[in-house]
Amino acid sequence: MDNYTFLWLTPQEWEIVNGFANWFAAIGTIAAVVVALWLARRQDQPRVSLRAEVSSVWFEEGSEKNREYLSVYAVNVGDRPVTISHLSLRFGLFRKLWVGVPLPDQEVSSPFPTEITYGKEAGWFIPLKINNFKWCENVASFLADSYQSTPIRFASVYATTTTGKMFKAYSGSSVTAAFNKALKKNVDSEG
Repeated sequence: MDNYTFLWLTPQEWEIVNGFANWFAAIGTIAAVVVALWLARRQDQPRVSLRAEVSSVWFEEGSEKNREYLSVYAVNVGDRPVTISHLSLRFGLFRKLWVGVPLPDQEVSSPFPTEITYGKEAGWFIPLKINNFKWCENVASFLADSYQSTPIRFASVYATTTTGKMFKAYSGSSVTAAFNKALKKNVDSEG
């Protein structure tokens, strides 16, 4: 009677396999509990999709507002409302320098602080230069002292909420390119 096999295993081999079944069931149960707790906790977290770019914005023909802006857009993709209090820039990968972003153009931007609910968008347009205030060039001058006029490789825009949570913007290369252009202009004018 001990000579029969099922799925090419003898009864003694099946007893060994069945000994591991309890272990696999225990590991599966623990994994299911961990995933359930992670999903429950993740649902409570605020989530914002943030994107930033430097672009020329034209509002209407001959308008004084037609200029280059650092444009930042935030969309709430979480279930909780989020209040954005301010924006900042971070330069560098290992040696990080933080720079505050000046107030955006009040007429075309969302105010600070601004609350965004699920699926809603807020946008800010920060002019790179307006009249005699050349914000981008001033930051580049500051960076020239810190980076010894080497090209900037990493520039990131961050939005901070009133609860202190920070969201990093996807910015591609336009933000880095704008500050490298101003940095090169600054170096050329000094040299």
